[in-house]
Amino acid sequence: AADFLARRDARVLLVAGTGQLATNVALAHCAVRRYERVLVWGRTAAKALAVADELAAAGVPAQACPDLEAGVRGADVVSCVTASTAPLILGDWLREGSHLDLIGAFKPDMRESDTQAVAQASVFVDARGGAMLAGDLAIPLAEGAISEAHVLADLGELVQGRHPGRRDETERTVFKSAMLEVHSTESSTSLVSFAPRPISMRDPIGSPYTTPALAVRPKVRSKRTSSATTTGTVVARIVEGEEPIAERWLFADAEVGEHYT
Repeated sequence: AADFLARRDARVLLVAGTGQLATNVALAHCAVRRYERVLVWGRTAAKALAVADELAAAGVPAQACPDLEAGVRGADVVSCVTASTAPLILGDWLREGSHLDLIGAFKPDMRESDTQAVAQASVFVDARGGAMLAGDLAIPLAEGAISEAHVLADLGELVQGRHPGRRDETERTVFKSAMLEVHSTESSTSLVSFAPRPISMRDPIGSPYTTPALAVRPKVRSKRTSSATTTGTVVARIVEGEEPIAERWLFADAEVGEHYT
């Protein structure tokens, strides 16, 4: 998603969070932009330093960030991968032209940003159904600060070119990810619903279509498939332990979809 929403000249990335997803999220962002600095912030300084060191060992110009506000104010892109129940990122800190990823908080009582951060931005989501239930959007909705129309497009619409993504260099953008959704090449294929449970993500492939997202173990409730088939390429893989349980595909017609084992 950041490839459609972050400025092309973005040079400073801040990752808020030090859990299992932090390293892969930073690497995914570095696959679509040439960052001169990658800052890592965490509640525990030692953990932030450990993630920064791991990224540096992979050739990323990473360093620990001791001051979240200062880091956000100087960042072009901010990516949050936490389980916070109170806002970490304030809208007043986000500069013009910034892009904010909200990846970690997926429950109604969880949020990584305040209402201003969402209300002042053009908002995009991985899947409308799940993202609107997560606190980052659900709370501003309940407050009346935004409406459902504030969400301009989902990931599938961005990939298909049905929305251009970022429109100018001063626009603030937000991408909210809460759960995975199937974007099928066939209209007769229904969506797959999931019971969210955090797991780990491995081997994101450096592709313009790779987007960091909270990994969840899928629980299929209903799915109808058509007889049509098409071929695609894996652009990301989600695993639990050493076993792959989901893959994200890019199909020849620019649709994206997920395959679950």
